[in-house]
Amino acid sequence: MPRYQFQAPHNLSREHVKERVKHFSEKYSASLEWKKENEGHFSGQHKGVSVSGVFTIFDEEVDVSLNLPLMAMPFKSKIKEEVIKELG
Repeated sequence: MPRYQFQAPHNLSREHVKERVKHFSEKYSASLEWKKENEGHFSGQHKGVSVSGVFTIFDEEVDVSLNLPLMAMPFKSKIKEEVIKELG
């Protein structure tokens, strides 16, 4: 699966961003596991498309790394927009 990476800026506490990541994962019925204090690994399906990846929370941004199937790559800018909206 191709990897798609981007940064989502924020001006919130890490705990608040962590709650937003959790909410975002629940919204899309994805499983979420915190491997480190600031690193959440998720996987799930949306509209029949499997997606997995990692949210890494820093003080002013979240690094997002997604594993997307080729058929989802045309929607990567829409996915980025939605993630930034939810986390920002």
